[in-house]
Amino acid sequence: MRILTAEAGPEIGRRLEKLDETLRSWSRWATALSWSDVPAEGQQLMRDVVIDTVGCAIGGSDDPLVQGLISKVSPGAAAAWASGFPGLDPAWATFVNGTASTVLDLDEFVRGAGHPAIHVVPGAFALAEQLGASGDQLFRAIHVGYEFAVAIGNAGSRPADVHPHGTILPVGGAAACATLLDLSPEDWISAVCAAGSIATVMPYAACYSGQLVRNTFAGDGARRGLTAALVASAGGTADTELLLFALDRASDEVLDFAQPPEHGAAIVTTNIFKRHAACALASAAIDASLAIAAERPVKPDPSVKVRVEVGPASRDLIWSHPANPVSAKFSLSYGVSAALLRQAFDESVLQQEVFADALRDRFEDQIDVSIDPDLSASQARVEVRFGDGTSIIRQCDKPYDLVRDGSSSELDDKFMRLCAPKLSDKAAESLLGRLRASDGAASLAALWRT
Repeated sequence: MRILTAEAGPEIGRRLEKLDETLRSWSRWATALSWSDVPAEGQQLMRDVVIDTVGCAIGGSDDPLVQGLISKVSPGAAAAWASGFPGLDPAWATFVNGTASTVLDLDEFVRGAGHPAIHVVPGAFALAEQLGASGDQLFRAIHVGYEFAVAIGNAGSRPADVHPHGTILPVGGAAACATLLDLSPEDWISAVCAAGSIATVMPYAACYSGQLVRNTFAGDGARRGLTAALVASAGGTADTELLLFALDRASDEVLDFAQPPEHGAAIVTTNIFKRHAACALASAAIDASLAIAAERPVKPDPSVKVRVEVGPASRDLIWSHPANPVSAKFSLSYGVSAALLRQAFDESVLQQEVFADALRDRFEDQIDVSIDPDLSASQARVEVRFGDGTSIIRQCDKPYDLVRDGSSSELDDKFMRLCAPKLSDKAAESLLGRLRASDGAASLAALWRT
């Protein structure tokens, strides 16, 4: 007897039946799909997702926490995305790479669903290297896991105090790894439901207080996805009841679970490649501030006053003087002050010398942030009133995300900016070229060769 059905009555039974049917559709789609079934646009986007994720990880790989983890875990066949690409045990490589990918908060996301790639790509790569999989097998698995992560991320309305990293999206990592392992449709369902059974609810409070453990949420979630797939491949069973329990626990309201895309590219086209090293809910205010700074330089003069208006979705980002660079990524006052005074907002704003700048810190007290209920999560309005009595007002109605124009030039520039200081210009450019062609590789063995 199903426990949830016995406790909660026929309504839960109807929901389980519907979820059973949806998961069967996803499992049949996943196990039948080949990489060649994915249209060219979808394949290009998956390459972009991989390049963005690896680039963000290498960019964050010199973080002391990441370096400490690399030094303490077991060696193995899967590469850590750091200088020298040391080989780690696949589970630990997944954890380390997922952690490094979030250090700078530049990883891609899907509005409403969260950050699927950091939960899917690290485990898929680590397992593919362990299995000796080909590039097309790896990218097929990543595509499946990414699509499934977005679908389940959009299947629930997440509470404001629950962080999207490591909560429900690890089921996407399980889907990718189950696909790489060529599990049957039944075992594929067991893998994603097992990932739900070991899901946990990660608190947003860790972001606001600057606790460094926050950067491990996605890495641990990606590792749990890999673990769930391995459990299913070893005969471990889990059913829909466990996944529904995880959805209920991580959501204010469980919504409709989308059916799989007919041709493989329906969901991934909605993702956003980030420009700013901050929470996405701060992006519109940062862009409006950058537009003002480009028009007229802003100095930290006490006579300058700044007014910022954001939508209700950004309410929890209204606070000043964050404790450290981790919490700074979730403070509108920090984001606006750094953007106005530096006329830029990239990973450099997380450096200690920028964070500790006393003039910038005092300038936060001259910034007033309020809620405009008519503004969406993608909108913000910023006004700077100068000491001479003039003012500039700019409104951002859609944050700038990196343009994908077929050549993916802006993503390539981001990759080089993040990776060249860690690897060298030549090594970063060579790696970028190999990643661009990696879905056609017969083997991944040479991918990380320096």
